[in-house]
Amino acid sequence: MKGAAPGNGAGPMLGLAAAIALALGLLFLLTRPYPLERSAIGFDGLGIWLAREGIPVRRPAPSDDDPDGWDTLRILPIYDNDIGDTIPDGESTEEAQRLGALSPRDMTRTAFEERILLSPETLVVLPKWREGIVGRGRAHPALLIPSDRIGFLREGEEVVRRPGGEPFRRWDVQSAGGDTPGTVTLYAPQVLGGTFDDACEPIWEVADVGTLLAFCDGFSEDGSSFYVLSDPDILDNHGLSLGDNAAVAVSMMRLLAPGGSVYLDPGGENAPRSTVETESFADPSRFFRYPFVLVWLGVAAILLLSLWRGNVRFGFPPAGRASQGFQSKRDTIRASGRLMRLAGDGEELVAAYARARMEALSDLLLGKAARRASEGGADGAVIRFLRHRSPELGARMEEAYRNVVSRAPGERASSAALGPFELVFQEILDEFGRASRPSRRDRA
Repeated sequence: MKGAAPGNGAGPMLGLAAAIALALGLLFLLTRPYPLERSAIGFDGLGIWLAREGIPVRRPAPSDDDPDGWDTLRILPIYDNDIGDTIPDGESTEEAQRLGALSPRDMTRTAFEERILLSPETLVVLPKWREGIVGRGRAHPALLIPSDRIGFLREGEEVVRRPGGEPFRRWDVQSAGGDTPGTVTLYAPQVLGGTFDDACEPIWEVADVGTLLAFCDGFSEDGSSFYVLSDPDILDNHGLSLGDNAAVAVSMMRLLAPGGSVYLDPGGENAPRSTVETESFADPSRFFRYPFVLVWLGVAAILLLSLWRGNVRFGFPPAGRASQGFQSKRDTIRASGRLMRLAGDGEELVAAYARARMEALSDLLLGKAARRASEGGADGAVIRFLRHRSPELGARMEEAYRNVVSRAPGERASSAALGPFELVFQEILDEFGRASRPSRRDRA
């Protein structure tokens, strides 16, 4: 039974490896953590919308020596329900796993005050939703942070939430001047509580509910001030798609940053300060997140394809081609030799071997076409060629060959004559080699 060529199994193995790599890549994409900025409570959509409305949006954080940075409004979302220096324990482990932690992204009071000092104008967006909404993407009363668990800067009632009623309702917004900036659609609208009354000046209010947007001063000893938005659903990704919230968001930006630009702060502990820090290589893992992971998957696919094509181009021939050419000739000689050995005709086997060697030598020196057209067979063509090019080697080859295949009466070819024949054969190969090419006269 003839075995398969060594290279035949490499193709399926490479295909299997490619399938496994593709499955792992898809699994990674489907199970990777969803970025908070692109989730329902993120603010990536706000940047895209403001840019379309002609409000400049700065992607890197403005540096301290940038003169244009003083005209930039920093939008700072607070995802932490309590920005105290120590993060208190939340609910039980079972409850946190079911609904998600109260703080999708932690922040301390020190980090918050540092952000306020970095920009002359800051819009602070208070938290409303717990981490479970990031994966679910749908509003539900159980996913709201309890209003009494939101601790901003001072103890006491900081936010008030309108309970009950329809899940989403339209509310009229009224400014301190008496005009109406628009109508917002909110789920359980959240307004500022009594803690902000002494230090904050109302700018926008939700009719019959409370203060929505205010200017706050005196929360810290250094006298820093900021704007505060009580309900994030006017600016976050899922809130912008509701009712006229997108138009109200543009009106708010033009009110707070007239003629200036906007910077969307990611929130959290680390505050990006400049382009250098934002675009540094301090976090190499970001190059393995979406969309960079698509580049790595492409590189892996190209590598596997190159290995597969290299195996096809330079690997062992497939089984279908192995039965042709030298393989078929080799199989024929083996079969003939086996028949001769079974018949007890070993001398004829030696002669057949010598004739095959002369045919191979004729193909090497003269070519197959010249061997077929020559008179007297391949051995005669080789001997004539050698007599012309090297008379001494020609005479020796003729004698050695005759001793192997001689069939004179009373004489039989002997395997002992193969030694001189092989010696002359190797001398001819060393003399002419595979690089030799017959001349027109030799072919004739």
